[in-house]
Amino acid sequence: MDTKVKNNKILKITVSIIVFILGLIFLNNKSYAATQVVNGITWTYTVSSGKATNVYTTTAITTSLLTDGTTLVVPDTLGGYPVQSIGPNSSYNIIYKSNSSSNANSTIKKVQLPTTVTQINQYSFSRFSGLTEVIGMDNVKTIGNYAFYYCKGLKTFEIPSSITTIGNYVFRYCSELTSVKFNSNVT
Repeated sequence: MDTKVKNNKILKITVSIIVFILGLIFLNNKSYAATQVVNGITWTYTVSSGKATNVYTTTAITTSLLTDGTTLVVPDTLGGYPVQSIGPNSSYNIIYKSNSSSNANSTIKKVQLPTTVTQINQYSFSRFSGLTEVIGMDNVKTIGNYAFYYCKGLKTFEIPSSITTIGNYVFRYCSELTSVKFNSNVT
């Protein structure tokens, strides 16, 4: 066999292997949007790297949809994927298109996060004027900019030891907030 032909075959095989491997990598890293209804609330999320990210709802939240009439419970899985980050990562909160003071935002007194959440995106709970407590932050590593902006009901807030990064203006206009306790190496 001619050396040139042999080298050409080796090159074709090598290129084919590389294309195959790249195809597998890109197919496994596809991101796509999905929705799921849980307890009457329609949750929208992005599936990325086997996780549900940027989770938010477009449902008009009423007391009948809240646990005990005051607590918004974020599901631990959506579409079989663990919920990793909360909020659409935009200038809207988790009740999408509800960035103005609304009845739902004053009705929600507590938010219960699943232990799978590691990130609270920017503006996630902004203008939740009745919010007094966020439960389940033990594994959260990042709190984005303005995450609790205008949460007038917050009086105290404890930053868990899991937190490594806190964005800017996280508690801006939280007029009743008198104490923030830090338990971590925040940057």
